[in-house]
Parts: sequence; C-alpha cells; structure tokens
Amino acid sequence: MFIKISKLSSLGLILVFIPFLAYSQPRHSKGQSMIGCTFGLGDRSQIYGLSYQYYLHDTKSIKASALFDKTSFDLTKYHAFSLKPEFYYTVLTNNKNRFLNLKAGAFAGSEFWANEVFKKTNRVYFGVDIGSSLEIYIFPRLKLEFEIEQQFLSRSLLAHHRFLAQLGTMFTF
Repeated sequence: MFIKISKLSSLGLILVFIPFLAYSQPRHSKGQSMIGCTFGLGDRSQIYGLSYQYYLHDTKSIKASALFDKTSFDLTKYHAFSLKPEFYYTVLTNNKNRFLNLKAGAFAGSEFWANEVFKKTNRVYFGVDIGSSLEIYIFPRLKLEFEIEQQFLSRSLLAHHRFLAQLGTMFTF
C-alpha cells in the first residue's frame, strides 16, 4: 500500500527531519552560525529560500537569504530570484526555547515574465522590508522559524508592496 505525498508535503518532511542530525549548542550565542531553508507564501506567489544567520550578540543577528519566487497566473508565468540581507533584534524571550524578533532589511533581484504579450521580459527590482520572526527551538541546535514581513518594492512589475509569511528550519553547524 503506497501513500501519495504532494510536493509541498515532501518539502515539509525534508525541512523538519533532515536537521535532526544536529547536536547540542547554546541558543542565541555570540558567534553562532546557522544555515537553513524556508518555504513561504506571498500575496500571489510561493517562495523557496536558503538562509545563513550569524549572531553578533545574544539579542542581535544578521541573516542573508537567497530566494526563488514563483507565480502562475491564468496567462502569465512569473518567477524571480532575489538576495536579501536582514538585521534581527530579539525583543522578547523566555530564555529557553522561544524568541520573538523584529527585523529590517533590503533586497535586490531579477524578475522574469512570459506570456502572449511580453513573450519574455525581465527586470531588476529592489526594495526594503520590515517584519517579525518567532523562533522555537525544538532541539538545542535546531529551530523552527515563522516570519511575517511587509516588502516595499521599487521597479517590480508584480506589485509595489506585498505581504509574505514564511516557515523554515535552521540548524547550527
């Protein structure tokens, strides 16, 4: 008997179970590095990403992400690649396994459209984002991270601003 698993379900299983190889390390420590992957939903799109996070202090960190954005309208195919550096500041914690952060950053990328009118069009876009993130450590070196953010875009063909919600896993290496 075989069970059908959708692409989204298999991605979720990968996000949760592969990092279980992680072992003990203090959380939010100066000099700690984390790497992970994210899946998110925007106003009109699905977002996949890889991230690297470095802790400058117990309450401050920087994060760099590479994102792939995919949207399919009735007659149009759209996808985008972007790079996004961000600064995180922890505002609330239980000093064990939950951390609430505020974040701000910038991003730049390239978007590609294809339909009957444009045939194939690309454009460079950039902007800023603000948001918050909730980190829940499942194990000392493994965290689940839920992020919400508002992006303000310049030169985008898709929108001038958009809301994103992302879920990801990160582990210390």
